[in-house]
Amino acid sequence: MIVGTLLLEIEIPGADSLKSKRQILRKVIDRLRARFNASVAEVANNERWKVATIGVAVVANSPSFVGEVLDKIFRAVDSVGELSITYHDRIIAPVAEYAEDNGPRNLAEYEQMLGEDTDDS
Repeated sequence: MIVGTLLLEIEIPGADSLKSKRQILRKVIDRLRARFNASVAEVANNERWKVATIGVAVVANSPSFVGEVLDKIFRAVDSVGELSITYHDRIIAPVAEYAEDNGPRNLAEYEQMLGEDTDDS
């Protein structure tokens, strides 16, 4: 099982109150949940009018699929005219308990495996 997370810090210049910020965010979050079947929540900056931090989580059995979904989510948020992304961070990692018998058991092993795949090219 592969878990991917995306952290987005967003500026919302048009928000003149918490209510207007939350209306804009609610629309974005609901759209992402429905379109990408991802877990999405506001995770920080809850009381700031013009700034929001959104966390996204995606689970699948393929790192490339998780990466594609996170990229699409990033582009979808970036295309919303009412806001702009000021910071983002993306992590994709296997979950140890469910790793295949011959697969990586932790993030260090996974990164080493990725490095070996690129060395063969």
